[in-house]
Amino acid sequence: MSSTTKQGVWLLDPKEFELPDSDTVKLGSYDHPADSLASEAALDGALREGGAVPLSSREAWAVLSQYAGVGIFLGIFPAMAYPVYQNYLRMQGYQVQSYQALMRLSWCVKIFLGLLSDCIPIHGYRRRPYIMLGWAIAAVACLVMAFSPFPAPYYGKASLVNLPIANISKADRAAFINEQAPSSAGIFVLLSTIATFGSVMVVCAADGLTVEYAQREPMATRGRFQTMIYVVRDSSKILPQIVVGLCMNSFAYAGHYDWSITPNVIYGCLLLPCGVCIATAFFWMVETKVRPFTFSSYFKGLWSLIQLRVVWQLCIYLLVSQVFLFFEETVTTPIQTLWLHLDPVFEVVWGPVGVLGGALYSGVMYFRGKWTLEWDWRRSIIFSTITLVSIDAVFKLTSVWAVVRNPYYFVIGKSLLQIPRAVLFLSGAYPLVEIADMGNEGAVYALAGTCGNLGVPFGAVLFKTVDSFFHVSNNDIFKDDTFVRWEVSYCYLISFAAKLFSLVFLGLLPRQKAHVHLLKRRGQSSKVAGVIVVTSFSVLLVYSIITNILPFYPSTSCLRIAGGRGCQQ
Repeated sequence: MSSTTKQGVWLLDPKEFELPDSDTVKLGSYDHPADSLASEAALDGALREGGAVPLSSREAWAVLSQYAGVGIFLGIFPAMAYPVYQNYLRMQGYQVQSYQALMRLSWCVKIFLGLLSDCIPIHGYRRRPYIMLGWAIAAVACLVMAFSPFPAPYYGKASLVNLPIANISKADRAAFINEQAPSSAGIFVLLSTIATFGSVMVVCAADGLTVEYAQREPMATRGRFQTMIYVVRDSSKILPQIVVGLCMNSFAYAGHYDWSITPNVIYGCLLLPCGVCIATAFFWMVETKVRPFTFSSYFKGLWSLIQLRVVWQLCIYLLVSQVFLFFEETVTTPIQTLWLHLDPVFEVVWGPVGVLGGALYSGVMYFRGKWTLEWDWRRSIIFSTITLVSIDAVFKLTSVWAVVRNPYYFVIGKSLLQIPRAVLFLSGAYPLVEIADMGNEGAVYALAGTCGNLGVPFGAVLFKTVDSFFHVSNNDIFKDDTFVRWEVSYCYLISFAAKLFSLVFLGLLPRQKAHVHLLKRRGQSSKVAGVIVVTSFSVLLVYSIITNILPFYPSTSCLRIAGGRGCQQ
């Protein structure tokens, strides 16, 4: 596309949306006969033929069930970090960080799984075989964990929990302390990683189908199916988190109940969603066979698409905005423990990742997809960002300065943040469907989505560097004096300012679907911008992988880049 393209791409002249009078219409990377696409009037703005998929149909349920299964996995494995690996096994901090990093590591390579699904059909199918293969991998890992004896807890007697080893008699140590517990669950960490990898493979293949289904929707309702996958996925996180929070709360997990379930039960229960999702994919999923194509043509088309202004501009926006939106302070967790004495069970029910937070998040997404698809994306983000910062400031600063220092007040305030967060998430996700072309749905969705995902850990690590200049360690917060309260307030104020600063880059985001397609058709094509996007993506991907690997080792877990507070010489 020429660099002398008509400027003023944000001015919505209806003539700009007329298809060119030629035999073919080139959409980024593939040439489609004009008569096969039909006119926009006939398709009501749909990007491909077939008509919208009814949400009540088996075809839709087959795809939605995949996201329900992935949501269960997303809820279970991260939720087990604190009760199982921190409390039950008493792993060191760097070991727990390693577990959490491994759960994230598979998501860093999502782009490659998207390419795999796009490029290598199995018997002519690009999605269903990889979905079934992903669940098979996850099921085998969960099956092994379910029937492998889980190590005994570190503390075998309730009265000894949290006592220093030096204060425990030799007889009790020999009888009730499992000093090998922290190093005895390596196989479960590895198998959990494999199961997570299987679920990510499912997501990448299912995302390709989601893009296809969403592009069949008329412009007025396009985004409804895409919204539903997120509603289903995030709603499915709630139940497993409740199960972990309530059923892993005995003394062995540093809780207060006189009963609990073992991790083996959890791993065994995960076999159910694996089996159900394999069945729905096999019996209900509808997928059209694709013709063989060459890798050279695929990557040539993908490279042409990445060079389009609409793609690299959106990738830059998603990356930079997420860095500042997730420029999160690190003092909230110790405040909950040392100042508010928060009950973990209460947070499971009423916290942002519990029942209340999950219900608010899913409910707002459903409302957004049902009635407000035509909202201006920029205005939605401006309003939601300001609302997010306002709610955050009120609840956190009043707690810091003891105006209202109540754990229930604080947690419910955190849960209310899920309302603007849901709008922010969807406003950045809707453009992804609009930019993908036929044949590269999985790779494009993964590329743009991963750009946003990579901004999250990068923003967190950047703030840890800022955080190191303030006196907000656990020992400092325990003092709870005026000096410490100001130090904590400064951390919060910097975080709030960074979130508001993310709005500076909002001009990179198109206002709505029509603006995306106008920019795609009339925007410039730049090899330099394409190289910058691919290079930046590769560097940040390597950075993300490294920061997820460094916590594995005691000698590097203390590094700031790994999430530590600096290593002592």
